Amino acid sequence: MLRFAITLFAVITSSTCQQYGCLQGDTHKAKPSPEPNMHECTLYSESSCCYANFTEQLAHSPVIKVSNSYWNRCGQLSKSCEDFTKKIECFYRCSPHAAHWINPRYTAAIQSVPLCQSFCDDW
Repeated sequence: MLRFAITLFAVITSSTCQQYGCLQGDTHKAKPSPEPNMHECTLYSESSCCYANFTEQLAHSPVIKVSNSYWNRCGQLSKSCEDFTKKIECFYRCSPHAAHWINPRYTAAIQSVPLCQSFCDDW
């Protein structure tokens, strides 16, 4: 019985305490690692799922294009909107925690990410 309890504890601990990985998109790393020379997304520089050179696209304002996505399809973004969009892009591309909300049907996507009401209100 003691052996069973120890095994159960080890399984629960390893599954709840494991570190998150990266999403499986074409611009994501296989696993997070430091990126000390990031131009943007510096919140994730100690453990990043993106490479520093990706953040060069976000370092200049106005941001027009990131990878294959154009940010100005509806006109030029305001500075405030651009800043919030950068935060979202940084989270999706660089955060090692984004994989916690991975979409099981499309592993390069996330779903059901909790947002603070204040974040939505500010946006």
